Amino acid sequence: MVEKIEVHIAVVDDKLSSRKKITEKLDVLRPSLENVKLKIKTYENGVLFLASNSNYDLVILSYKIPEMDGIQVATELELRDIRPRVLFFFGHDDIIKPLQKATQLRVTAGFILESDSEEEFQFQVSNVIKAISNIHWLEFEYYLVDNDPALERKREKRNYYSKKIDTRKISHIASTSKNVVTIYADDEEFTTTESLKEFFDKLPKGEFEYSDRRIVINLGFVHSIGKKAVYLTTDEEVSLTAIHGETFRKSYDKYLLEGIGDW
Repeated sequence: MVEKIEVHIAVVDDKLSSRKKITEKLDVLRPSLENVKLKIKTYENGVLFLASNSNYDLVILSYKIPEMDGIQVATELELRDIRPRVLFFFGHDDIIKPLQKATQLRVTAGFILESDSEEEFQFQVSNVIKAISNIHWLEFEYYLVDNDPALERKREKRNYYSKKIDTRKISHIASTSKNVVTIYADDEEFTTTESLKEFFDKLPKGEFEYSDRRIVINLGFVHSIGKKAVYLTTDEEVSLTAIHGETFRKSYDKYLLEGIGDW
C-alpha cells in the first residue's frame, strides 16, 4: 500500500456558510488527488488562525475578515520560518487594490473568486496541492540490514522494498559506506544503495545541506548550531565539520530568511 502524503489546509473566513462551502468543494476534490490525503481545519478569523501557531501547507484565506484582513494575515505569515501557500478568496466587491497588494507577497499562490465556477475552483486548488505534494514526494528502494556482517556483504541476498516518503519527515541522511546511505525519518531508518550525492540531488532544493561529507541535514530540523555539531529538534547531535560549517550556516540563514518551500 502506497503511503499518502498529508497536505494540511486551513480555511479562514468569518462566514460559516463560506467555510462550509469551501470545505465541501475540497471534499469533492479528494478522489482526484492521487496519493494525497487532505487534512482540513477552519477558522472564523485571522487572529484565531495565527494564534493557533499551526503549520499548514495551504491557506485558503478570505480577504474580508474582521479584526485583521487577509493581506494583514498573509503579511504575518511572511515572517514565519515555515510559510504556507496562500490562495486568497475574494467576494464581489472591488478587488483591484487588494489584488495588487496580494501579488507582492511571496506566500501568494493564487486567487479564488466567489463567482468562480466549480471547475475553476477545482483547477486552482488542485494545481497548488499537486505542486506541494510533488515537491516533497521522494521514492526510493531500501533493504533491511542484516546483523551478520558476512550476510550483509552478500547484496544478491537482499530483499528490496519500495518506499515513498514525505521529505519533510526526514531529519537527516548519513552515508554509512560507499554507495550506501541511511535515511532517518519519523523514528525509522531506511538503508538504500545509493551514493549520498545521488540522494541529495533528489531532495527539494534549499531545504537540505551537508554538515559533513557523509551527512546531509534537513534544515527544518535544526534546533541550534554549535562549533562542531548541529543539534536537531529530534534531540540528536550531528557532526559539523570545519570545511562544511560556513556553507551550512549560510544555507540555514537563507532557509530562515526565505521560508520553506518558496516557489
